[in-house]
Amino acid sequence: MNKLTLTGVSMVTLLSAMGCGGAGPSDTSPPGEAPPPTSPAGPSVSIQGFVHGSDGSPLSGATVCPEGVGAAKNAASCTTTVNDGSFTLAAPANEWVAVTFDKPGFISTVRAVQTQTGVVTFPGTENVMLPAVEPQMIAGVPADPSMGQVAFSVIGPQGQDGAAVSVTLGGGNGSPQPAIYLDSSGSPAVGATNGTQGRFVNVPPGLYALHFSQSSVTCAPLSLYGWPMTAYQQPGEAAVVVPVMAGYLTAPVAASCVSAQ
Repeated sequence: MNKLTLTGVSMVTLLSAMGCGGAGPSDTSPPGEAPPPTSPAGPSVSIQGFVHGSDGSPLSGATVCPEGVGAAKNAASCTTTVNDGSFTLAAPANEWVAVTFDKPGFISTVRAVQTQTGVVTFPGTENVMLPAVEPQMIAGVPADPSMGQVAFSVIGPQGQDGAAVSVTLGGGNGSPQPAIYLDSSGSPAVGATNGTQGRFVNVPPGLYALHFSQSSVTCAPLSLYGWPMTAYQQPGEAAVVVPVMAGYLTAPVAASCVSAQ
């Protein structure tokens, strides 16, 4: 079964590699100490949204599941999208949750969200599942099914494209190759060192921290697009943790970035 610690990289290990302590948004432990265990039977919230194909059409019959850090997928907590592509499921409140989307003929997708105490509603145009083809290409690179893929973007305060920034990815089990930035047409931007969208291709499964930063640009994490690491980011940058799972595309991952000029 897929777990968010497939390679043994726990959240504590990841934060330790970053020089941090703690394991989640509700963690109040001093730096360097593991947080106390939390009860799985705590309060829950609803997560709702829609699943679409790449052409915007609704996808019915997709399996949607909430998953916690270090926990195996529990079929009893999953749901299935209906004719209009909509779904509603229950997840723990005030926690980091990974929501997985699976449907035969499509690339499996996982997105990281931070729940609070209210209903989590994904924007209606998100949760797009791409068709599975052979060979599967991600940003011009053949996808290794034993690895995971990460899609990131930068948005502005009103949902428009944000300022171009540099995006790096690292974790407790090493750092993969640099980001592949995409141009406005979605094609790889050869030689680009920053951008507003891109991919990390063939990343070993585990937990990773993405950092969005650029000189004269101010970035902030977003709770619907990764697990915010506000306490551990540098001034002006956004840091989020995301899960990478074998055979899955981690998307969408985003930060809000605006030019300081």
